[in-house]
Amino acid sequence: MTLEIAIFLSMNGQAKEAINFYTRNLEAKNLMIVTYEELAKRDSSFKITSENKDHIAHSVLQIGNTKLIIAEDTMKPNERYNV
Repeated sequence: MTLEIAIFLSMNGQAKEAINFYTRNLEAKNLMIVTYEELAKRDSSFKITSENKDHIAHSVLQIGNTKLIIAEDTMKPNERYNV
């Protein structure tokens, strides 16, 4: 049996910067990126604005045998994150 672990990072409006960092510094392979704008084309209930249209709704990077999932959800300063 092979165990695979995927790490999920929720970025606050800086997912593109994180993806570029991991790609450049850790030689991560970019397997998939979906922006908010692309997601809105698939799901009409998804609210798109000029501010969030380029944000990353879902992305998958691979570093060795590890998958890194990065998405973003913008938060206000000092806003608490609830799980």
